[in-house]
Amino acid sequence: MAILERNQTRRDPAQGSPPAPAIAIASVVLSMALVAVGNGLMFAYIPVRLGAEGFDPTWAGLIVTGLSAGGLAGCILTGPLVRRVGHARAFMVLSALIVLSNAAVGAGPHPLSWIAARALYGFAICGLFIVAQSWLNDVIANAIRGRVMAFFYVAYVAGLGVGYSTLALIDIRAADAPLVGIAFTALSILPVGLTRLAQPPPRQAALVVIYVVWAGASESIYSLASAHAADRAGKDDMVALSSSLLFAWSLSGFIVPGIVTGLSAVYGTQAFIHVAIVIATVFCLFVLWRVVAMSPVPAAETGNFAPMSAQAPLPVDLAFPSEEQRRADK
Repeated sequence: MAILERNQTRRDPAQGSPPAPAIAIASVVLSMALVAVGNGLMFAYIPVRLGAEGFDPTWAGLIVTGLSAGGLAGCILTGPLVRRVGHARAFMVLSALIVLSNAAVGAGPHPLSWIAARALYGFAICGLFIVAQSWLNDVIANAIRGRVMAFFYVAYVAGLGVGYSTLALIDIRAADAPLVGIAFTALSILPVGLTRLAQPPPRQAALVVIYVVWAGASESIYSLASAHAADRAGKDDMVALSSSLLFAWSLSGFIVPGIVTGLSAVYGTQAFIHVAIVIATVFCLFVLWRVVAMSPVPAAETGNFAPMSAQAPLPVDLAFPSEEQRRADK
């Protein structure tokens, strides 16, 4: 017992706080993975349900826009919430908002209410990421922070994948998908509610504004890349195009964190910003090359632009019938 007590109270010299138990850290990771299962299912369900009900594709774009607006509000308001109630209670409150969002979607295919529901979801999921990441960063030792955060993101992406695949088992015209989403979100509250992970003191982050701009620009890239690719692809290639885009996004989300983790172990955490600079530079050079070398698609041959998220499993075009199909049906 004496050895156990000494191990539990030994402090991490890099942080000046007791090292967090692995099971406590895993509880936060598990909670976010469970949230991701429900989120992935809802990302797949909403555009498909709208298409099945015959709504115009514009509604799907407006719903994604509402989600982004809610996310922006979440970035601004989560800090005051955490300072008021702490990380664990904030996590539970935000999870409850996701439950309410899914319940509103389950009430029936009403696009206006779905826009509000997904805006509420955007607020809550951005808040959950802020709570989970700040919580983990506060309690994890510097020596393993990169590995733990990489595992955190891999677990979340894996949860999204499970949620996407669950759509095949769901009756699209029923409320099964929102109910399953509610169930997984409710389950996500349990690990955090039972954790003994220390509550960190809230801190103001000077880089929040920069991160918001960066995140917004990064999210816009997927929509624009999908639009450019779709303009140059045939109708028969849309499924393969969608799969390729999502495969590339998922692959990079798996590989790049691993590379950054390895470099951080050798060169320190400053390796992250260097990798980000390299990726941004390469992307900028690629865009400049395309502007110079590629001719634009004639306006008459392009489709309507719809905002999309890299986390959405299906492009709006695949969830809705094409113009040719609509004319044929008439």
